[in-house]
Amino acid sequence: MGNIDWKALAKKAKEKTVKDLSIEISSLTRLNDDEITSIVNESKIDKDKFIEVLKVVKDTSLDNKRKAEALSKIDKGIGALVGLVEKLM
Repeated sequence: MGNIDWKALAKKAKEKTVKDLSIEISSLTRLNDDEITSIVNESKIDKDKFIEVLKVVKDTSLDNKRKAEALSKIDKGIGALVGLVEKLM
């Protein structure tokens, strides 16, 4: 997930269904389509907000405290993060 254009992905998210977005994100991550769809649906997070969560998690310039602060400001961001962790564990 090195050089992902997060702004472009967020813009695409607004135009895509959850399933379409899941397919695209799964091609960039270790998660599969069904796992991503499940996280988005269970956390009830908007697609564009889910992209924000992924962007914060992958931001190497932020330490864990700043990541936690950023995630807490994203509507339903913590729920989506919990879903990510559950799928990865």
